[in-house]
Amino acid sequence: MFEAALKVGVAVVKAACGIWIGNPLAESAATTVTDIVREKVTGTREQRRLERRFAEIEESIAERMLGYLDHEFRGLAENEREAAVLAVADTFERAGLTDRTLFEQDLDPLYLERYLRAKVPRATRDLSAVAVALYDRVLPESCAYVMATLTTLPRFQAGAFTELLRRERLVLDHLEELLDRIPREEVRAGRERDAEAAFLTAYRRKAAERWDVLELFGTEAGTRRYPLSTAYLSLRVAGEWREEDLFDREPLFPTGDLRVEQVLARHRRTFLRGPAGSGKTTLLRWVGVRAGQGDFPDPMSSWNGLVPFLVPLREYVGAPLPEPADLVRHTGRHLADQAPEGWATEVLSRGRGIVLVDGVDELPGGEREAARRWLQGLIADFPDCRYVVTTRPGAASETWLETDGFVNAELQPLTDEDVRSFVHHWHEAVRGEVAEEAERTLLDRYETELTRKVLGRGHLRSIASTPLLCALLCALHRDRHTSLPRDRMEVYEAALTMLLKERDHQRGVPGVDLSRRELVLLLQELARWLIVNGSSDAPIATARRQIARALASMHHIAEEPEEVFGHLLVRSGLLQSPAVDRVSFLHRTFEEYLAAKAFVEEDSLPLLVRHAHDDQWHEVLVMAAGHASPAQREELVAGLLERADRVKSHRDRLLLAAFACLETSPQLARRLREEVEERVRSILPPRTKEHVHALTLVGESVLPLLAEAPPKNARQAAKVIDTASLIGGPDSIPIIERALPFRGYGVFLAAQNAWEHNPTPELAEVLLEDTIETYLYAFPIQVEHLDLAIDHAPGIRRYFVLGHDDDTIEALARVPKLSSLTVQATPGERWPDIDLAPLRGMDSLRSFSASRFAAHGASPP
Repeated sequence: MFEAALKVGVAVVKAACGIWIGNPLAESAATTVTDIVREKVTGTREQRRLERRFAEIEESIAERMLGYLDHEFRGLAENEREAAVLAVADTFERAGLTDRTLFEQDLDPLYLERYLRAKVPRATRDLSAVAVALYDRVLPESCAYVMATLTTLPRFQAGAFTELLRRERLVLDHLEELLDRIPREEVRAGRERDAEAAFLTAYRRKAAERWDVLELFGTEAGTRRYPLSTAYLSLRVAGEWREEDLFDREPLFPTGDLRVEQVLARHRRTFLRGPAGSGKTTLLRWVGVRAGQGDFPDPMSSWNGLVPFLVPLREYVGAPLPEPADLVRHTGRHLADQAPEGWATEVLSRGRGIVLVDGVDELPGGEREAARRWLQGLIADFPDCRYVVTTRPGAASETWLETDGFVNAELQPLTDEDVRSFVHHWHEAVRGEVAEEAERTLLDRYETELTRKVLGRGHLRSIASTPLLCALLCALHRDRHTSLPRDRMEVYEAALTMLLKERDHQRGVPGVDLSRRELVLLLQELARWLIVNGSSDAPIATARRQIARALASMHHIAEEPEEVFGHLLVRSGLLQSPAVDRVSFLHRTFEEYLAAKAFVEEDSLPLLVRHAHDDQWHEVLVMAAGHASPAQREELVAGLLERADRVKSHRDRLLLAAFACLETSPQLARRLREEVEERVRSILPPRTKEHVHALTLVGESVLPLLAEAPPKNARQAAKVIDTASLIGGPDSIPIIERALPFRGYGVFLAAQNAWEHNPTPELAEVLLEDTIETYLYAFPIQVEHLDLAIDHAPGIRRYFVLGHDDDTIEALARVPKLSSLTVQATPGERWPDIDLAPLRGMDSLRSFSASRFAAHGASPP
């Protein structure tokens, strides 16, 4: 049987290579991968190495095939098994992969399978019914292997074979991982293959493959596909949780922030709000990948078996929102044409769908209400499905979907531990793509140095507040050999410089010869058009026209618009095709940064002021203040203040917009800055989450204003604590201390969030003892912070301790008056074993509870 399975492996690799290089290799059965290697690679040594690598892939596929053949079809006669497998190999050889659609973007295994069946309709004519069932099992599996092999190979371009040789071991290892993760199709031997089950398997495979990609903005970002599943960081969210939602059988212990997976696991409908770059889209993609592979970790294991539908709202600007049947298209263009009639509706009707609606903020304000009605219609028709909706905070309030049964969750800035984890994940993902040992060693050093710098320097720590900015710092640290920017505007500028490096010239790749300045001008024009038209992406034809208009005034560029646009799309590192006929920026932040630059250069400051109340323009406005000259900046800020006086309905938002501009303004007339601050004092203390967000963007210069505007009630006190703690620094401590005497659940949560965000000795002294001993709610403290709490808040007698793995509670032996102790595994972690010996002899301990781990050793008294 191995020889027959190996023939399928050879056919799979041949098909993958043909699609990879965009050449119909399989048109001739006589052509082999060896022939192609010898045509493309000249050196005998390199030829032999590549042939061996492809042979290893062929053998790996054959071994996997034998594994399930022996398990699922062991009762079938050997000769019939071999005939069925050989028929699959023969199907690949006879089909001839000549359809140009096969070489386009977005190919999926089911499309390839149906193409093969159509080309060789009588492939099973000589097989028995049971052997046909085996053929029907092996063919789709082989098509999935083709796509996995294709995904693993580097992007085909000049030097691709050299790149494959350089990273040969990594490519093979990654292929093994991909093959391991392919969702299996459960088909019993001897039974006719069910069309709906086959489509479900194909859909899940495509979802797992399509969305398991994360851009890390690193060196060579344009040519690397990092697996999202490797680099994903669990995010923290805040919300007003009901007590019964939090801990099984422990209703007395509500907590502040939770990991987002906990919230999703406990709620069918989640409204997720977070600022630019906070990881909203990445989270939805992660859910899609995990659902496709059916391997959600605890606590979301109940979601295994569900079917994901991702709906990027940016693709529906000015267009009707999708019907259930249209939801399939975002997973695979060809899948939508192959779905059994009514398949999506049936999945949703049975409550088996996960509807992931991304980017309410990317719709113009006038279209958001229609989107809410569309969502309400889906919920009315399919109430048992899971729904996750994302937005930036300014586009929709926390109560926007409250009456529709959604729990609101606010993505929180990265904590020190989050930053440490993210930096590790980033470098781990890049290490997985590096073959040279010296470079891997250098990455180890970069990781250690960057973690120390970001956590030890205030300006860098304030930058690293979101996954996007943290990723850019990681990339810049590596690319600049440890040199780092000082503010957010400099991060974006440095990232553009890095991504627009003329790498093609360095690699000897021919193409359009554009300077960095010319590239930026062209990208600015496209970004400007997208912002003015309220879009996050554009039809490729429209984008081409914008580039052509810009080229008309750039007389140094001789190339045709079509050629220049192709270069921007493929080589700039900043554009992508979210769908086969559309183009967008790699991240919306780059679109906003470049559009702001364009508006400033064309002196469109009145346009910015006119749109300043629109949340879609907020980041553009703030970045324009950073791009502007001193005179332009004064005109912009003065215009915002003047409009705030005229338009009372937008007064608060316009004042906060003017104040937010101070963050990116390197220079502003003192009188104007003082006027902005004086006007903002009139709306302090902060009253809403939007106020808090706008104030924290400005940074430490807000703290003196907060110090002059003490809170008057518990609601204001909670927002003051939120603002001061997010800004941080020694001047934030007295402000937090003055707000703590106001009692209320919101104040408690704000205090807890402040501690989680930045646990310092100074904060421990003013916050811990007062909060823990005043409220009956649980105040979790991580094991690694126990010494800090014990040393700087010695009066604490009640502890709620979170730990994991090999953590120990030895530090509690230094709390002689400990009266109550709860120990629990950190959310998302396990604390399987803990030694309770440090509690021996504690006569004061009156209450003890433990959950989610197995204790041993001494029992508490």
